[in-house]
Amino acid sequence: DVRTVVLAASRGEELGELTSNRPKAMIAVNGRPLVQHIVDAFNAIGVKNITLVRGFRKDAFDIPNLHYVDNDDFEQSGELASLQVALDALPAESAEATLVVCYGDVLFSKFVPQALLDVDADLAIAVDTDWRVSANRDRAADLVRCSAPHARDAFYKRINLERISTELPEEEVHGEWMGFLKIGADAQPLVRQLTAELLSAPDGRQAALVDLLQALASSPRDVEVFYTTGHWLDVDRLADLGSAGSFEAPGDLK
Repeated sequence: DVRTVVLAASRGEELGELTSNRPKAMIAVNGRPLVQHIVDAFNAIGVKNITLVRGFRKDAFDIPNLHYVDNDDFEQSGELASLQVALDALPAESAEATLVVCYGDVLFSKFVPQALLDVDADLAIAVDTDWRVSANRDRAADLVRCSAPHARDAFYKRINLERISTELPEEEVHGEWMGFLKIGADAQPLVRQLTAELLSAPDGRQAALVDLLQALASSPRDVEVFYTTGHWLDVDRLADLGSAGSFEAPGDLK
């Protein structure tokens, strides 16, 4: 009983004219919209119940078999406001489901959400240990400090998120958050509570998912970390589209 929430309300102004009449999530990659690759990856692991949050040019989305909800205040709000729209639209029975929240501009192997779902924790995130790739490309990344660094025996340890920020000192960085958050049924009330609290704060409408993650990490509940390397690509700029065209996740994007 798994549901996915895809946040795709933004235009993606960094892509210039490519997103003047369509949202970034609908940019073509290998002949298919970016978000179609996301849907296909989740479908490949048996997750069919997908809610997509639209905003900019919502009429441009034509992917079948999705539940669409709209953040009509997308220009004045951030990712957390889109998440709240999705949470409010979920049916009552979703309170007993596991949710996987992800961005609408990330290409990834089906291995990533499958491994995240296999983590035995109500709150979990995927972290890429090769965080210097983003640093070398002069990209602002969601860097994380965890209770322990990645190591060969990390598979046998429970490692939790301690801090997430774009400005962590290098000596504290253990990886880069990949944009995936698993929320088990027991953790949903806390997520909803913290989301509402963050959005109600001054300037809270601009809150991002990283703000929620930091609030969760500071709460009594643990956010478990699943370490991996690669298997994903964040599409933010024109240069990323060239990489996206050659991105291959075996068995996932074909």
